[in-house]
Amino acid sequence: MFVSLALAVFFWSTLIIAQGEMLEKIVTVPVEYTASPANLILVGDKQKEVKLHLSGSKSDLDSINPVELNVKIDLSKAVPGRQIFLISGENLKLPKNVKLLDMVPSSMDLTLAAIVEQEVNIKPQLVGKLPAGLKIVNIEVIPQKIKVLSPKADGKSKTVDVITTPIYLESIYYDTSLFCKIIA
Repeated sequence: MFVSLALAVFFWSTLIIAQGEMLEKIVTVPVEYTASPANLILVGDKQKEVKLHLSGSKSDLDSINPVELNVKIDLSKAVPGRQIFLISGENLKLPKNVKLLDMVPSSMDLTLAAIVEQEVNIKPQLVGKLPAGLKIVNIEVIPQKIKVLSPKADGKSKTVDVITTPIYLESIYYDTSLFCKIIA
């Protein structure tokens, strides 16, 4: 019986010591952009994930669920244009005894643009060819234009069009009215 007790104490102490050992772990977590001003929108490429290099005890590191962890980038003080946001431990909530050693990337280069309302043309998306002997005489789009909210153009004034869902010409044999959705 003494041998059994000694073995139990030995295994228990080994387990306790192993749980207290400091380890390192790398996890990939998503980036969440928060508090964007109402009149601004992120444009261009933006980081979707960050790799975190963490240290802590085995039990603390094992308790981290990468699905529940994310890096928050606060855009509340953002202005239109390109700017760099530094990422630090303040951008995420880690368990008490887990330390952040490093993260990649450690900063994000983001561009924000003002949102403007503009009128754009609607263009029908014609796919394929009409059956033999038929030709298109007229295409009328109603309405011809719609108002959309979009990022403000960077100085160059260009005409923006939106398109409809596809209109398959091979299935048209006579004068036709179609109702289509706008898909951008």
